[in-house]
Amino acid sequence: MAISPSAPQVLYASYVTSSGSDLLGLYKTTDGGATWSSLPATPNYLRGQGWYDSCLIVDPSDPDICIAGGVFPYQAGYAGVVRTLDGGASWTDVTVGVDGLQLHPDQHCFAFGPNGKLWEGNDGGIWSSTDHGDHWVNHNNTLNIAQFYTLSIHPTDPDFLLGGTQDQGTARYDGTEVWSELVAGDGGPNAV
Repeated sequence: MAISPSAPQVLYASYVTSSGSDLLGLYKTTDGGATWSSLPATPNYLRGQGWYDSCLIVDPSDPDICIAGGVFPYQAGYAGVVRTLDGGASWTDVTVGVDGLQLHPDQHCFAFGPNGKLWEGNDGGIWSSTDHGDHWVNHNNTLNIAQFYTLSIHPTDPDFLLGGTQDQGTARYDGTEVWSELVAGDGGPNAV
């Protein structure tokens, strides 16, 4: 659920299917919750991961601008981060900016800074936008972060290690501080 800071009677609420996977509907109220309207034009930005990836935010100065996030649009017709500029009548997928820079999958949170900059957090780190997602800035180049699920060590070479990470691929250690990425996406289980 997201409340408009500039018009607190305006709220948006995202409902997920009982299985927790897909978008059941996005709803909006303009009277503080006394009545709700369905926003049927909203794309299913959750695509199977509503139990894990679901976030909403309303622009602090405009109650008609709402941004919702879920998964990455892996296939044509999918949506990941969607934006409305007209109160939910129409939506645009802004997961990939107009310049081609794309967000990492699995969106978890949004925040607006005092200067109106939109901040976005996902499994790959932090991004920002000053134009509601038309352009994204990647703030992860100096962050050395990864969540490892599994590690596999070579039985005779102590400098050969594989690590399966959460949405950062499978990484290989060869005795130096620089790990090479072997596979993108979820690294998951691995073996030597």
